[in-house]
Amino acid sequence: MACSYMWVYTVYLALCIHLMNAKRVQLVDSNDGLFCECKTAESSSECNWQRKFYHPEVKKCCRMAKKKSAFGKVFHKAAIWKSTYVRQDAKDLCLEERRPFEKGACCTVAGSAEFFGESMRIELSHAKIYSMAHPKMTSEPKEEDYRKKSKIFIEMDAVSSGTVNYFRNRLPADKIIEGLKQLQQKDQLLQCEENFKEAKQMLCQVRKQP
Repeated sequence: MACSYMWVYTVYLALCIHLMNAKRVQLVDSNDGLFCECKTAESSSECNWQRKFYHPEVKKCCRMAKKKSAFGKVFHKAAIWKSTYVRQDAKDLCLEERRPFEKGACCTVAGSAEFFGESMRIELSHAKIYSMAHPKMTSEPKEEDYRKKSKIFIEMDAVSSGTVNYFRNRLPADKIIEGLKQLQQKDQLLQCEENFKEAKQMLCQVRKQP
């Protein structure tokens, strides 16, 4: 009987030490145990933009995932349905993307009204988006940062045209890019006011002259 009590006490003590260590590790590094996993995706429509990152050059859709618990591993092995996602060696593919707009899109250049005296809207072929855990966004990422995305960062090769003069005149890309470069030199970061979903729903329509 004494041996049984001793065995129960030993197990209980080991469990307490394990939980204390787990809590200590979590306080030291809340991102420990997160990893990037990817699956094959033929188009961006197969890859939800809010939580996942699409890479058209390799046809991959990637997302951040948490390391499975011991119970989760057993359940996963026993499950009939198997995930098509494959764990990656690094987090790179879950930190940024160049997501294409299938039908083109439009966004308002942040800071353009103050710089040019009017808002400038540009037509884009793709969006450069970062995870809020990317080094460009923060030097000390938290777990929730991996679930958030930045607004669109404008790359010059994505710009096809734009509207100025309060959206009454359309200008080709080569006429707009010089102005965008000036704004970029001023603010360093050239971004849209809209996120991917908002830009996808906008069109650079030219207003009729009065």
